[in-house]
Amino acid sequence: MKDNRFRRAYDAHRALLAVAAAYVVGVLGEAFWMHVPPLSLIRILSYLIGASLVALVFMTGMYLGTFLYFFFQEASRAGCVFTGRRRAVERLDIAARDYIEGDRFIWGLFGFMALMPDNFFFISKCLIPYVNPYARMKWDFTFAAWDKALHFGHYPDDFVIPAVNAVPGLAHVLDVSYGFWFIVMVLVTGYNLFADTHIHRRLRFLASYLVSWIIFGSVAATVFSSVGPLFVHDFFPKAPDIFADVSANLDRISAGSFFLAEEAREKLLTWTRNDVLFDPNSLSAMPSMHVGIAFLIALYMKEIDRRLFAAAALFCALVFFATLYFGLHYAIDSYVAVAGVWAMWRATGRVLDRAGVPRDARLRLAR
Repeated sequence: MKDNRFRRAYDAHRALLAVAAAYVVGVLGEAFWMHVPPLSLIRILSYLIGASLVALVFMTGMYLGTFLYFFFQEASRAGCVFTGRRRAVERLDIAARDYIEGDRFIWGLFGFMALMPDNFFFISKCLIPYVNPYARMKWDFTFAAWDKALHFGHYPDDFVIPAVNAVPGLAHVLDVSYGFWFIVMVLVTGYNLFADTHIHRRLRFLASYLVSWIIFGSVAATVFSSVGPLFVHDFFPKAPDIFADVSANLDRISAGSFFLAEEAREKLLTWTRNDVLFDPNSLSAMPSMHVGIAFLIALYMKEIDRRLFAAAALFCALVFFATLYFGLHYAIDSYVAVAGVWAMWRATGRVLDRAGVPRDARLRLAR
């Protein structure tokens, strides 16, 4: 079994590894085509190292959490802290051995390798203003017009801003939800890689996650190069400021309190407008990967537990309304992201079914 587990893990992830490798080649080709200085690309190492450290922290947390779970169980049964600690350590040793020698560790390692190239997304995103400048197609005005047509002749912020401002503290809830998105994404991805034992479910999420970032986060974002309502006037100063109320609202609420959205506005403008081709981030409105990934997490949670699904659905809704309230995305950005992710989730499920991956199959244990 120990000899075969590497082969099983590789066979399960080789398609994802191939897609990830092709993505890296494509992004690097795009970078060299745009004459990004090779030394600038070394920054990607910090992203890769950071992702590795996050994975290490997650696994350390799993280890400590498992020990505490065993400790409280055994201490309660024995009525003695020292006996509880000894028995918890014994159980932890068995559980750790089972984790390392079974399928879970090696599957997590291969899944992690498949997702590591996802860090190259930041290179692709930072090149959007150069590959397809925002002013070339003026997609922002098209998306704004679609938003107005879809919402009865009004822009969504016409409804959202007054409604949110009418509820004390709700603006801060939206702000924290949007800022907390990255942490939620990391925690869910970590659970999928290192804890989920359902083969079909974990592969479905991994495939949907990786390909969504590639197709929607890189390809579609480059084709539909846009900045979002909050930044339209910054890049099109001669056009009518149709979203002046969005900027004015953020200026007003952030004048008397700290808002992550205001901090993000300043940094995104700086990173997008400077002469550095590969910065930490750049503006990209269509489609909304914040909402798309939050929706994917909700779909994944639905396969795990109804209560987790309810929490994930609420979180997705908060992120969606945050994008409208702070003017970070058009509503159509989120609608397209949700539709695309839903199609991706359905497609990956069918591919796995046709590949003969049983929906009730679990990773093998060492014993």
